[in-house]
Amino acid sequence: MKHDDASGDFVRLREAALAATPGYLGGPGARARLIAFYERARALDLTHVRIARGGTVVRGGDAIAQVVIFRDPQAWFGGPVVIAFVDREPGDAEALAPVLAALDRHAARLDDDTLIEIRADDGPLLAELALRGFGIDSVIQLGDPAHALDALTGGSRAPAPATRLAEAGLALVPLATRHADPVVALHREVFSAEPDWCWFGAYPSHLRRLRDHLLRDREGQFAIVDRRDLVVGHLGAELDRDNPYWGPVGGLELVLAPDWRGRGLARALYLAALRSLVTRGARAIKGGTAQPGVLALGRVMGRPWHSFNLRRGTRFAPEHFLAFAPDAVRRAHSHDDGG
Repeated sequence: MKHDDASGDFVRLREAALAATPGYLGGPGARARLIAFYERARALDLTHVRIARGGTVVRGGDAIAQVVIFRDPQAWFGGPVVIAFVDREPGDAEALAPVLAALDRHAARLDDDTLIEIRADDGPLLAELALRGFGIDSVIQLGDPAHALDALTGGSRAPAPATRLAEAGLALVPLATRHADPVVALHREVFSAEPDWCWFGAYPSHLRRLRDHLLRDREGQFAIVDRRDLVVGHLGAELDRDNPYWGPVGGLELVLAPDWRGRGLARALYLAALRSLVTRGARAIKGGTAQPGVLALGRVMGRPWHSFNLRRGTRFAPEHFLAFAPDAVRRAHSHDDGG
């Protein structure tokens, strides 16, 4: 696929950010997807600042860093959002000041609906963005589902998730049509009360998309029901079989009614989700979270951290996340030297 200097730099710098996380496939399929993404962004009033060595704005040629900003009227969750990427090598101190200058120059575009993605190991950039009102909303974790499953079981045969759930008076069942509306109602209830865990989780547009999806394609979707057959939870182990970045990649989603939390059920439910994904050929697992329990399980499973999503007005300090970070990420945030 042909592309110009701007899209070429976008692809190269995006690929560098993606490849910093183990498991990135790269190749023509990944680059074609990135170019398509860029062309869509360009049609949506794109701001793309490319920064060269010495801090000048690139007009044509290689760049060492980039700032990408555009408003997506219909993002993946079903609502409008300003999407921004900041791609730079965290150890490259020379790129930090011009990146910040570009962000400040376009600050009017970074409103309350903005979601900025940065590398999880870019401590200096995170510190500077915090001064500009952005905090961590969630961390994107990746990982190998087979390795995660082995780590979660401790290398031995763990009790069947069904046994642990039955002890608590619950059952995990494949999601049927009759479960769709109660699951959507549960999402609405949970995320209306607790938007910190998913800021768009109770958006009407998102819930409509969720309902439509559950009625159309329920593979890897499970309802958690009590003894009265009432839905008290939702477990998602959805598989994107044709992801050009990571191969067959699974997502893990767990929503429990408040009364059923804190009972040690998350590990059993994650085991069920991971076994489902491994059985269906998942090569990677990917997803974002701010939940301490999920972050703790991610550390047990050895899941690498891929990126931070930043938003304005977030509740949690960085340490809320960094307490569970892989050691390399913690070290990257242990000092603020601009490099």
